Amino acid sequence: MELLLSDWVLSIVKKQNWGIAVGGVSARYRIRIPFFAKFSLSTQLICRDGRWFHFLHETYRENKIWSSALIEVGITSKDGLVPAHTVTKEMGYENWGNCVGLKS
Repeated sequence: MELLLSDWVLSIVKKQNWGIAVGGVSARYRIRIPFFAKFSLSTQLICRDGRWFHFLHETYRENKIWSSALIEVGITSKDGLVPAHTVTKEMGYENWGNCVGLKS
């Protein structure tokens, strides 16, 4: 989620008086990470549909994926969810496509 919470994205959300809502999470824990163990996080924005952005969040340790989560995030306004194309246009990615290679 560090991608979503970057200063750049937060400045756009704040400027438009928008909010951020998590619509759903599907997590898979493969291997337990020991307490205080070092690990790496990777977050990718994998697609968007009409209203939601879909992120893949993975935890790595010893060159293996130890856990992963698919996270559905929406940008909200006083009128409800902001269409994803409006958000990407505001971010400067007007021609960014929808989910590629994924069944909706």
